[in-house]
This record gives sequence, structure tokens and C-alpha cells, in this order.
Amino acid sequence: MNRCQMKSEIGALKAALVAARPEVAWVRAQRSDHQALIAHLQLQIEKLNRDRYGPRSERIRLLDQRISGSAD
Repeated sequence: MNRCQMKSEIGALKAALVAARPEVAWVRAQRSDHQALIAHLQLQIEKLNRDRYGPRSERIRLLDQRISGSAD
């Protein structure tokens, strides 16, 4: 590949990068939305478990998490 071809290739890659930026921003926004939804649903699950099993069960689960987390 000669120098002129390389410059042309670089220009094409830069143009492709500029064209892809809006899509990348959209994907990042979607990921952020999905992460927020997951966090919300996890909170809902925790609340439902607390309602179903009571706070004692939650304390036991938190203790289990601490124990398993410290083992890693």
C-alpha cells in the first residue's frame, strides 16, 4: 500500500468513526437505561422477599453475602 492509498484509507476510517459516534452514544444510553431498570427490578425483588419472608430472612441473606464475599 503506497502513501496515497494509506491517506485515503485513514480518511475513510475517520469518516466511519464520525458516522458511528451517534450510534455509540445511543447504545451507551440504552445500556444506562437497562442498568437503571435492572437496579429497580432488583430493589423490587428485595422488597417482595422482605414482605414474603420478613426482615430476619434478609439479615441472614446479608450475612451469607458477607461471608461469601470475604471468602473470595
